[in-house]
Amino acid sequence: MMCSMITFTTILLMAFGQLLAATSYRRVCYYTNWSQYRIGQAKFTPANIAPNLCSHIHFAFAKLVNNKLVPIEDNDVLMYQKISDLKNKNNDLKLVLSVGGYNEGSSNFRSLASTKRSRKMFASQAVYFLRHHNFDGLDIDWEYPTAGDKQKFVKLVWELRQSFDKEAKRTKKEPLLLTCAVAAGKNKIDAGYDVANLAKLMDYISVMAYDFHGPWNNVTGINAPLFPASYERFPYQKQLNVVWTMQYWASKGAPKVKLNLGLATYGRGFQLADPKNSFPGAESKGSCEAGQYLGQRGFLAYFEHCHLKNKTTYYWMDDSKVPYIVNGDQWIGYDDQKSMKFKAEWMKKMGFGGVSVWTLDMDDFNNLCGDGDYPLLRQINKILMSETRS
Repeated sequence: MMCSMITFTTILLMAFGQLLAATSYRRVCYYTNWSQYRIGQAKFTPANIAPNLCSHIHFAFAKLVNNKLVPIEDNDVLMYQKISDLKNKNNDLKLVLSVGGYNEGSSNFRSLASTKRSRKMFASQAVYFLRHHNFDGLDIDWEYPTAGDKQKFVKLVWELRQSFDKEAKRTKKEPLLLTCAVAAGKNKIDAGYDVANLAKLMDYISVMAYDFHGPWNNVTGINAPLFPASYERFPYQKQLNVVWTMQYWASKGAPKVKLNLGLATYGRGFQLADPKNSFPGAESKGSCEAGQYLGQRGFLAYFEHCHLKNKTTYYWMDDSKVPYIVNGDQWIGYDDQKSMKFKAEWMKKMGFGGVSVWTLDMDDFNNLCGDGDYPLLRQINKILMSETRS
């Protein structure tokens, strides 16, 4: 078994990490290197980050080239430094480099994980790259491993864990963090993740508990409902929510203290087939109109639709603890401050280790809606920082 290969040092470090987690909650914030190219008040750079609202910042993304970590944007190395400078404002801040993401896909990860030689070479290069650019760890966002990748993924993570531990012992430095972002759907979880063994090797795991519904469906639905909706009748529908997903990950062998609840600062929108039928689950004929800044149909940052609450009809789904708004044939389901409060409170009550926010740059960081900067992230902090875990 892979767990038998874990060193005594690793076990001690994991125990120490769990002790820390028992007294505070992780607030992982994703920064995206493409948000610098947005226009006007949507443009986002490290200067816009409020570092005291996060315990960890994940820089998204690096890519894989020939089984090595490589920057994506021409100015990434400069941005690495600007992110690192945030520690001058928050000494406890941890900076983690995320590799992969949706656009990276799976093939490069599959190639990397396929042989012992490629895994060892990557682990060695990763240590150098991370230390050279002042990162505190590596986040693996493989979207998504399949059945043939399951054990290779564990072997890749084990090789990284060994390399990180050996480097820390040799240099007397704090060990590099090893984390991953993982799928929320049951089919992807069952196919691609050896949950128990991954959890033994990871410092924490961020569950992407969103994108449960979207314009790819032929009916309206909320991006990230906390609980199942009362209109959902089929068993598979009861799995499309935060509660089911987080509990399923825990049931598969991941300690709750290592699991972060993924939270989305964006919504998913639909065009109603009949504007007179605007209830959740109503027939849809595609994506809603694009927002003012992101310009993407069916996908709106919080700052693109929070101001619409006063110009549209606002509805609250008390069963799922989430809102949606309707304007003519435009239907948008999202998270607001109220729904984030319910999610953060549920996370604490259930004993999970923290939250993971995708992303900083889609919260209302410029106060376009008049509720102050970062209304969603500040609401999350208000709940998580109100008291520590007993």
